[in-house]
Amino acid sequence: MLGAISVFVFSIVAQARDNGQYPQVPPDIRAWIERLADSHGISCCATADGYRPDDVEWDIAENRYRVKIDGHWLTVPSDAVIKAQNRLGYALVWYHYELDGIAIRCFLPGDGT
Repeated sequence: MLGAISVFVFSIVAQARDNGQYPQVPPDIRAWIERLADSHGISCCATADGYRPDDVEWDIAENRYRVKIDGHWLTVPSDAVIKAQNRLGYALVWYHYELDGIAIRCFLPGDGT
C-alpha cells in the first residue's frame, strides 16, 4: 500500500514540471500563472498543469462554469474560479485524477466571460 501511495504522489509531482511545452509564454506571464491561487489562497500549480480550451471544452450553464474532461461535463466549484484578470486571453483549467474521479483544482475563464 505504501508503495502505491509513493507512486501516486510521485506522479502528481512529476506532472507539475514544465518540460518546455510552453515556449511561447513569456517569463513574466509564466511567473504570473505560477502565482495564481483559488479563493482559499491555495496555488493552482505551475504552467504545465493548466490545460487550454483546445484540450478541454468549457462553457457557462445555469450561471456556473463547466468544463468537459474525458467526455464528461463537470461543474467548476465556485471556490476554484480565479477572479484575477486573465492576462492570457484564453481559458485554463487545472485538474487532477482522484480515486473517485476528476477534481478541478482551478479555472481561469477566458476573455468575454
